[in-house]
Amino acid sequence: MDYIAEYSSDSAEEERNAPISAKTDTASCHADSEATITIKDAGKTDVHQGRTRSFPHVEGQYATHVFLEIALPDSERVRKIYDAFQLHLSTHVGPQSRMHPIENGTRASKNRETMCLHVSLSKTVPITSVQMESLLRELKAAFRKKKRALHLRIGGAAKVLVNEDGTRTFVALHVTDPGGMVEDMIESVSRVFIRHGLPKYYDNPDIHVSIAWCLGNSATGRLKEALSACSTLLHRLVWNTHITRVLCRIGAKDHCVWQAAA
Repeated sequence: MDYIAEYSSDSAEEERNAPISAKTDTASCHADSEATITIKDAGKTDVHQGRTRSFPHVEGQYATHVFLEIALPDSERVRKIYDAFQLHLSTHVGPQSRMHPIENGTRASKNRETMCLHVSLSKTVPITSVQMESLLRELKAAFRKKKRALHLRIGGAAKVLVNEDGTRTFVALHVTDPGGMVEDMIESVSRVFIRHGLPKYYDNPDIHVSIAWCLGNSATGRLKEALSACSTLLHRLVWNTHITRVLCRIGAKDHCVWQAAA
């Protein structure tokens, strides 16, 4: 069975129960996004959808996650295939295990809202306000020599992943990284995290884009059957993407720690 990290490490939209007064850095990027879950929502099952925390909420600590933002293309063809794939997953799994689509927020694109997913470059970990400035500074320094944008291919294949404690199951699209830049970025982030006493990312990381999840691991078999049953549709769900920045989400705010040269 394939495993991924604790519930918060694979999805940037999940662990947002930190205070929204976290420092923000808007000098290089305009990426300050409001949280959908704030401190006042802690413990509400309708907000957390049954998820459990990988670490307890502590006042003054902020959930932190470094990631690449992946935009779903504006192509009507890709969006129709994506929606059909999500519907197929939900239908195949049935009411026993409700599927939840994963979104990392939206951004404006050509006068419309573009849905965003993500590729994780770190686990989601708690940091203190004292660590924020140093962590952001060192992340920016780690990426300073990287000038060119990343060109990734998303989709064409998918797999079922279960988190380490078996509390959630994910469906993830394959990511093709011809230049190996994503793994280089993961290593750079891990080195910075280690210097701050934070856990590094996983050895031999399985680079992927999670698009849906359900509680528990009882749906693993049904989801694998679903992927086999829609292989033709899945082969058509593929797009190329141009990545120009790395974001670090601290609590409720996104900080740009790298931007490709124009």
